[in-house]
Amino acid sequence: MRNERSSGSLLAAGTILTLAALMAPSWATGQRETVLHRFPSGRGDGYYPYAGLISDASGNLYGTTVYGGIYKGCYNSCGTVFQLVPKAGGGWTENVLHTFDDNGVDGLQPFGGLVFDKAGNLYGTTENGGAYGGGTIFELSPVEGGQWKEQILYNFASYTGDAISPVAGLVFDAYGNLYGTALGGGSSGFGAVFELYPNEDGSWSERVLYGFESNGTDGYEPYSGLVIDASTCLLVLPAPRAHPLRFLQRVGISVRADAASKPSDSTASQPAPARRQ
Repeated sequence: MRNERSSGSLLAAGTILTLAALMAPSWATGQRETVLHRFPSGRGDGYYPYAGLISDASGNLYGTTVYGGIYKGCYNSCGTVFQLVPKAGGGWTENVLHTFDDNGVDGLQPFGGLVFDKAGNLYGTTENGGAYGGGTIFELSPVEGGQWKEQILYNFASYTGDAISPVAGLVFDAYGNLYGTALGGGSSGFGAVFELYPNEDGSWSERVLYGFESNGTDGYEPYSGLVIDASTCLLVLPAPRAHPLRFLQRVGISVRADAASKPSDSTASQPAPARRQ
């Protein structure tokens, strides 16, 4: 588990910006940058946004910051999930939806981005924190009054060979299962591809689909997330330093064909805890 990144400076608070291409004969001619938000904008705001943004049907933007928030810990503060809402007259308003808390339960430091489910709930990962210190998968659900409630769906490092320290976001398949990558863990400790699937009782179960090997041919320590192709196979981008000419590696697992088999020695179930603010 790591608490810093070599790309970018932790001293830089960060900004959200857009590039608007002006009408011109060539697309590359005349681009204009618009800063939507500067981090931190005040007490309790997040800073150091590492991942990209997603939007909802109303044009609101959602993202994460690795640091910031109202709670202390993680050398300074433990990160946030935020929303940017466009104003009618121009400009944007930021709302902090959740601040991660170094309390031994919550996740810490979300490097990855977010994904919506069909009901409008947000899902993401944290590199650190949780019950075992190996990171978490969390869900944020909107409630009345404009608030959001968090639920920890899974705590990583819960068994030998489990994935550890996810730094990328998640993807859904058509059946509501979540997939992602982790920097560490797996059978050899060099990272893993994992699946999280819902159970009938409301809990979620996780299993490791693939463990990376540092053997000169495989990639390892995947910083990037996954995509699902037309044949329902998972594609992952391992760290480029592992094998510069083999960025894209197909994980040879058919998602649905393999879903019925969930081996007990590489599967963990955790009950759904009470939702918390």
